[in-house]
Parts: sequence; structure tokens; C-alpha cells
Amino acid sequence: MILGLALATTLATTLAAPVASAAERAPAPEDCLQVGAQQREEGDWAQAAATFRAGLAQAPDQVHLRMELATTLAWLGQHQEALALYAMVAGDHEVDARLRAAARESHARVSWWAGRRDHALRTARALGATELAEDIAADRPRRLTLLVGARDGDRPLVGARGQLRRGPWTVAGSVDRNAEGWSVGQGEAQWSATTTVAHRVAEHLVAELGSRHWWSAQDGTHAVAGRSTVPVGLASPYLGAMVGPDLQVGEAGLRVGRTVWVSVGATYRPAADPLLRSTSLAGAAGARWGPVSVRADGSRGWFLAGPLDGVGGQLEVIVEPLRLGLGATRLSGWMTRTDVVGTCSWAF
Repeated sequence: MILGLALATTLATTLAAPVASAAERAPAPEDCLQVGAQQREEGDWAQAAATFRAGLAQAPDQVHLRMELATTLAWLGQHQEALALYAMVAGDHEVDARLRAAARESHARVSWWAGRRDHALRTARALGATELAEDIAADRPRRLTLLVGARDGDRPLVGARGQLRRGPWTVAGSVDRNAEGWSVGQGEAQWSATTTVAHRVAEHLVAELGSRHWWSAQDGTHAVAGRSTVPVGLASPYLGAMVGPDLQVGEAGLRVGRTVWVSVGATYRPAADPLLRSTSLAGAAGARWGPVSVRADGSRGWFLAGPLDGVGGQLEVIVEPLRLGLGATRLSGWMTRTDVVGTCSWAF
């Protein structure tokens, strides 16, 4: 009898052990809220999302877990799943009215982030979310810039640039007369055109791909350009390359800061013709105080013909949706050139 009780006790303990172990490995839904919030505060957004998702799997009706998961996914760029989770909370009439209102406002905000600006603006205004509506209205995803100036006081410089943002995508293009770039060290191009498509692939990765064209009445060339940027906090290091029939250039650099910022970069151009081979270093710094923005640039390039130094600066007055700027650059060394350019930019 005693032996039987001992065997039964041992068997019960053995069978219960895996269950207890599994329970220890899976925190309770309430604990998932606290653990996930801590992980998110520490910057581990992906792990926080996994924790909230695990808690929601145990308690599918836990509204706070659903809201926290939606918020985390939105910051990770997973907008469609976040929108679906917010919609579930907003449409559940058993949920507290204040929480449903918060879900509707969050749904409008993430719709804005996902590129549905006009829809988000109408929704925010209908909800009476004045602050959110003002933020969305102030974010104008389309910008057109016109440039007018002179090179060496007598040759006209004109151009136009455009940019469109939609969610994680940005498309930009430009056309300029008397362009830089290919013209340095290889005859002077009279016109240039660029197109660029950028996509925020992940929280810390932006990929760009574009084309460059230079031409004059006598000659022309083109190239394909690519760049990857890894924004982490205030720092944004990047690597890029440009490849064409007459042009191969590699670049690397780093930008640090937002309102006040500095950047450094380097380029290398290999070429069979030693006259075209070059290496350059460049630096820039800028700051914005209220409606005024300033920047200063400096560079040095090494060519077979000798060094080429560049200095420049720009002053811009920002009264959205308009921006008015005036800038100047000066090249000196084995060649000299002075450009003065005014810009007028309109966001809408």
C-alpha cells in the first residue's frame, strides 16, 4: 500500500513537471503587458511585438494587449497589421468608449504614416482630434523647387526639382542647366536630369535607386546610382555607388543630428584615363532656428591636374508652405568657378 502511494506520487509529480515548466516559460497575459512595455522602452521593438503577440494568443479578448501590439507594429513599419488591430478595437462595442476613441485616432495616425494622408486628415477632423489634424495638415508630401542663378556672373543656371512621399516610398527628380558632376574633369555638361526612388525597407534601412543623365549639344552620358542608409538614432551612415559607360564612383559617409547636424563623406572615381581619376573628401554642417536654416560646405578633390577645393553656404527662410533660399559655391585650384543660386520651394 505504501509502495503504491509512493509510485502514484512520483507519477503525478513527473506528469505535472512539464506543465509547470511550460507555465514558467509562458508569462501570463498581464505579465506580457509589463514585459513588452519594458522591452519597447529599451528599444527592442521586435521582441516587444513578439511578447505582446504571445500574450494575445493566450487571451485573444485582451484589448490592451491588442492596442499595445498595434502601436508596436506601427513603429516597426508594419502598418497594415497595425491598422487591422486598431479597427478591431474601434469596432468592438463591448470595449470602453474612451479606448475605442483612442483606437480610432491611432488608426488615423497610422493611415497617415502608411501614405493615406488625405483619408487620415478627413478622419482626424471628423473625430475632433485637432492636434493630430494639424500635424497631418502640416505634413505636405509633395514639394516643387525652382532654381535661378548664374555661373561666373554671366552664364545662367536654371532648374526644377520635385519630390513626392507616400508611406515608406519617396520619388524625386530634377532637371538642371549647366550642371555639376560629370562636368568636372570631363568637359562641361549643359544639362542634367536625375530620378531617384527611395524605400524605407525596415526601421534601420533605407534603400535608394536612381539614374543620372548629363548631355550637351556635342556629347552626353548616363549612369545608374544606388545608396543604402542605416539610420540609428541621430546617426545615418551610408554607402553608395554610381556606374555608367564613362563614370564609376563609390561613396561613403555619415550624417549626425537633425535640427543641428554635421556630415562627412568621401568619394573615389576610378578611371582608365588618369586625367579623370579622382578622390574627394567633403564636409557640411547646418542648423535651423525657427524659420531660418543655414548650412556651410567644404570639399577637396585630388586630380592628376592638381587639387580642387570647394566652399559654399546657403541661407533659407522657411514659412510653410514656401521656402526661399540663397546659396553660393566657389571652386578653386586647377579650375575656378563661382555659382550663385536662388531657390523657391513650395510644399503641397
